[in-house]
Amino acid sequence: MTAKIARNLMPLSATVREVMARLDEAVGVILFIDGDGKMQGIATDGDVRRAILNGRGLDAPATEFMVRQFTSGRDRKSTRLNSSHG
Repeated sequence: MTAKIARNLMPLSATVREVMARLDEAVGVILFIDGDGKMQGIATDGDVRRAILNGRGLDAPATEFMVRQFTSGRDRKSTRLNSSHG
């Protein structure tokens, strides 16, 4: 895994505050992973904003606001390029 994508990964236990801080580092989307490294959800700054507007506190866990319905896949060409420039 490249360092670039690693910046986007956060554990399910991440809080609103932690996600906001990571998004503030110019990361466009957060990918939430479980203990086995499997992606369980995603969040953007809009998801965090809506969570706060809906009454979630800054210490609320990602599981309360992350988007669980997403489509994932693997682009073999991109993976190959990332690996060779890794």
